Amino acid sequence: MMMSMSQNVNRKHRIEAQLAISAPLRKQLWQSVIRAKLQNQSALLRLTGKSCRDIDILAAKVRSGDAGNYEAVAARRYWPRLMGSKFKRDQDEPGVNGLLNYGYAILRAAVCRAIVGAGLLPELGIHHCNQMNPFSLGDDLMEPFRPMIDQMVMTMECGPDAVLTTELKRKLVGVMDSQLEFKDQKVHLRDSIGTVINLYTESLLQKRPLLVYPLLTSDD
Repeated sequence: MMMSMSQNVNRKHRIEAQLAISAPLRKQLWQSVIRAKLQNQSALLRLTGKSCRDIDILAAKVRSGDAGNYEAVAARRYWPRLMGSKFKRDQDEPGVNGLLNYGYAILRAAVCRAIVGAGLLPELGIHHCNQMNPFSLGDDLMEPFRPMIDQMVMTMECGPDAVLTTELKRKLVGVMDSQLEFKDQKVHLRDSIGTVINLYTESLLQKRPLLVYPLLTSDD
């Protein structure tokens, strides 16, 4: 990962805004993140012909700071429907979990590069706050994009013991060309990441939640 720290003339001003973020705004932004994540999980389930109505309901119920922990509630329903009843999401397991890990790493790197390009510090998260994690904000803002990786892994139709080959790695990198819908327009994942980071930045500067995400659509 290469991140230039000197290419944004607004860096000092924007980092000051990061440091000054209020607790209510932080919680409102996390609400936006989790709601969008659940909406995209629901959209992917719908695309694959799986039940998703309850995930839609959970997304609508997400409140400031996700006080009800609906992210975890949705995850317990999402993974068995998407990958099969025997599947368990465990980042320490091989096979499909390894493919997901690799795809998420690609996504995380892209989000962190966009964060630094916008003159922000990736260490300063809004929800993730582990002091040993230098990319907390990236881990926050990438959440609604995770279903794009899930979708890519599904299209590979790999068995539970899949091995992460060079060819599969190449295919996973192609996720950045996935199409989403944003404000009634088709956008590529690689371009929409920058848009989301800019909206997050404006939320900090204007001190109000402006964060919205592109979504998977039924005709994707």
